[in-house]
Amino acid sequence: MEKSLGKTHMVEIHGADGEKMEIVLAETPEEMEKITVLQLKEKIDERLAEKGNGGMEVLNLIFNDKMLDEASKPLSEYGIQHKSVIHVSKQHGWSHHRLVHLSFHLCCGKI
Repeated sequence: MEKSLGKTHMVEIHGADGEKMEIVLAETPEEMEKITVLQLKEKIDERLAEKGNGGMEVLNLIFNDKMLDEASKPLSEYGIQHKSVIHVSKQHGWSHHRLVHLSFHLCCGKI
């Protein structure tokens, strides 16, 4: 786990496999207010890549039983603050969007 230095603002990530990690998001409350869902996903993916688990996965983030599905939305709008616990699951390989796109091409004969 990353250790907090000074007044860093972080969240705790709980994976479906029971793994836990802390992700440092910002150095100030003002920075914390601006961090988006996409930025958090990128930070999680970086940490997973360090452990050899990053790459093609689509990360599904859940906080208080709500999917964090708007990439550009600030975490603060979901009520996420310092030390909030966010659950993550990985969808390997093909995302739903890719499957829909592939299905469209298959039904229309465009592959």
